[in-house]
Amino acid sequence: MPTRARSFEWGFNNFSYQDVLKSTETVTEVPVAMGADADTVTARPSTTIRAFLPNDVDLTAVERTITLSPDVAADGLTAPVSAGQVVGEISVIRDGVVLGTSPLVTTTSVDLSRVEYMKDQLRETLRTPGVILAFWALVLLFAAYIFVVVRYRSKRRAYQKRLELARTIRLDMEDDEEELRHERRVRATTGAPRSRRREDVMLSRPTPPWTSRRASPASARHSAGGRTDPPGAGREGNKGRPRPRRHAGLL
Repeated sequence: MPTRARSFEWGFNNFSYQDVLKSTETVTEVPVAMGADADTVTARPSTTIRAFLPNDVDLTAVERTITLSPDVAADGLTAPVSAGQVVGEISVIRDGVVLGTSPLVTTTSVDLSRVEYMKDQLRETLRTPGVILAFWALVLLFAAYIFVVVRYRSKRRAYQKRLELARTIRLDMEDDEEELRHERRVRATTGAPRSRRREDVMLSRPTPPWTSRRASPASARHSAGGRTDPPGAGREGNKGRPRPRRHAGLL
């Protein structure tokens, strides 16, 4: 009995229950996505771990093993995060013996950032196949629109140029007809011999298909009579006329 009493006395004098891990101690940090005011949150044991150890034990040599939840370990936390949320557990080990285990909980709360949340939703939306196909379809439609506009403007410029050329040719023909009528009046007044050289010049020029003017009397007589001139008659009739054509620059 005295020996047993001395053993209990020695045990109570050299061993005691000690706090190997307190619940107020921060042991790790966990990343938080889309947090408004923080991108990490600290974690602590939910309960204090106590163990019966020698009084002279070095508590700094005690091993701590932290095990996070699978989803937290893979992606971290996503805001909002509330204080006391369980994120894993912690174990205290000494000489291969587990002294105790406690759940890990968050120490503070983290609010959700609406801006970051909208950015994340937009990224997720843009990654969907339907949105990607719609985007490329719009790109192709825009390219087709640009091509059609450029082609239309090019054709419109060419059309306006042809209209200006036709207008210039029509004005030249009207001037030539006016000169021909003036020569006829002069011949009728002075009684000069009739010369068909000026008429040959007018009749040798083809009439553009876009003009809707009626044929002049001289051209009608020329067609009815079946008169044929030798090649180059019209060009000979133009000799001695230094006046340039209006459409010379356009051609």
